[in-house]
Amino acid sequence: MKNYANVLTMYGKDEDVESVSVNVMEDDYPHYATPAKLYCLNINELELTDNRWVYAQVVTPKQKVALRKPLRFDVILKMNDRDLQLVLRELETVVIVHILKGADEAVRAKIFGNVSKIAAADLKEILESAHGIGEAEISAAKMKAIEVIQKLSANGSIDIAWGKK
Repeated sequence: MKNYANVLTMYGKDEDVESVSVNVMEDDYPHYATPAKLYCLNINELELTDNRWVYAQVVTPKQKVALRKPLRFDVILKMNDRDLQLVLRELETVVIVHILKGADEAVRAKIFGNVSKIAAADLKEILESAHGIGEAEISAAKMKAIEVIQKLSANGSIDIAWGKK
């Protein structure tokens, strides 16, 4: 018996949601990279023009979803240090390493600047020996970070103003 997942895809411009679609996709693989999750990872990496955006996520039938412009991973560059430190404490080391592996220099500097010197040295050592990390793992780690940011923002622990400056 196959498993299926509901995938919500939102399309918008600036802060406005222009349209929404829900699709049922196969979700029947024994590891993270199910078709539904890969679809979401690929959609969420798209860079559109004219302030347009697209965002996809797997949802449950009764899940409440905020119809607003979703967070992008680069929101961490806009976060204050205290809030980023709270987010990093919630992430497993392997997730942080995957994020760092695919990060540009600005993101790396922001993360390394918000962990202890010992933790930074440990992360750099692990990062140097980390091989075979693919785009799917990097994207999944970014999605995990966004989920933590959303959770901490929703419960009032951090204030990100949904990525606005």
